[in-house]
Amino acid sequence: MAAGKASGKPRKARGKRPSDPKDSKKKARPNVRNGGGPKLAELVADRIADQIMGLGWPVGEVLGSETALVEEHGVSRSVFREAIRLLEADGVVMTRRGPGGGLIVTEPNARSITRNVELLLNFLSVTPEQLFEVRVNLELLATQLAAERIDRDGVQRLRDTLEMEKGISDSGNSDLARFHIVIAEISGNPALRFFSEVMEELAIRMARQGPANLTDSYFDDYHDENCRVHAEIAEAIISRDASLARHLMHSHLEHVTDLLCTGGKGRGKARRRSR
Repeated sequence: MAAGKASGKPRKARGKRPSDPKDSKKKARPNVRNGGGPKLAELVADRIADQIMGLGWPVGEVLGSETALVEEHGVSRSVFREAIRLLEADGVVMTRRGPGGGLIVTEPNARSITRNVELLLNFLSVTPEQLFEVRVNLELLATQLAAERIDRDGVQRLRDTLEMEKGISDSGNSDLARFHIVIAEISGNPALRFFSEVMEELAIRMARQGPANLTDSYFDDYHDENCRVHAEIAEAIISRDASLARHLMHSHLEHVTDLLCTGGKGRGKARRRSR
């Protein structure tokens, strides 16, 4: 059945091409002659990505064989394979060889684009403090929506996440960040969930590479405090007290920002002494 499904896709896509196949090939050739192989590959990659989005992102579906798709896009095998490498790097497709194989739609992974975002932010000279300004506002919105929209399933997921955190003993910073992603999931907004995951990953990377130069052992020192604060935020969300949840999250994020940007030498450290 998979092979039959795959063979149908290229035929459908070919129906969108110009009536004269020679026209498509003539459009592609100038790019090749101008040394634009990689540019042509990017164009083909964009076409395939657009096709996948137009189909509703059918994960696991076979778009076609290499032979059929090369013919469909009117390019050489080398250009097509470069396009597929670009899509595979973005987590959009994978290639399966053998009977029933071909180009298969995959589920994108947020981490696959985090590195590109990190490079762009570095190019733009974005500081950790500026990044955290964005993160704080995103998380406060997610917290507000989570408190307003939480249901029975969301309550259980929060409690399960808190239990998971208690069992973390070593190098658990990325696991502790899971709490923030769960809140974004409970908000019911997929965009918030995506951006939260990217921001959490970027925050961890910046913390390890930035002026604070934090290590896993440094994060472990704050494990108990993080768990305690997370529990307070969770209870406020579960109680549907959006105002209290936002207040607790804001204080927590100020502390985390200070920790990740300066190593705890600023206001966050002062707040801990004042308790």
